[in-house]
Amino acid sequence: MDERKNSRKGPIKSRNSIEEEYDPFDIAPETDSFFRSVIKAMHPSRFIDQIADSSMRIPDTDIIDNGDSFSIKIDMPGIDKKDIKLKVTEDRIMVKAEKSNERERSAEGIYAKERSSLGYYRTIRFPERVKADTAKAKLEKGTLSIDVDKTEKARGREIKVD
Repeated sequence: MDERKNSRKGPIKSRNSIEEEYDPFDIAPETDSFFRSVIKAMHPSRFIDQIADSSMRIPDTDIIDNGDSFSIKIDMPGIDKKDIKLKVTEDRIMVKAEKSNERERSAEGIYAKERSSLGYYRTIRFPERVKADTAKAKLEKGTLSIDVDKTEKARGREIKVD
């Protein structure tokens, strides 16, 4: 083995050394890349091209099973009801909200233009089928509340044993 002295303490091993070629932490970049690709594949935005913008946030959500219906509460502070797009199908609900503001000011040779935007996107899969036409939504104090009835099949029914 070729060993040379350097300004640091200890010998330098040649590049042909087995100890120097094997680094157990060398897989970290590949592992990181793998996990990033898995997370990206699971993100709901991959299903809709319009949502690819990284400025969209995933809002906090509560889903409550009331027996014969579901209640969904979605926190979307800063959004007006006119900015919300809501789609309910028999197995999922999709919520998208976007709000943009633009403000211009000018005084004595000074011109300022400010822009801001806020967006939320969330797709929620129901654990059971629902009747999409029974969905009702209400926005109150930054929280979107959605109520939707389950289908008869999803509810099931009690049967008396004879």
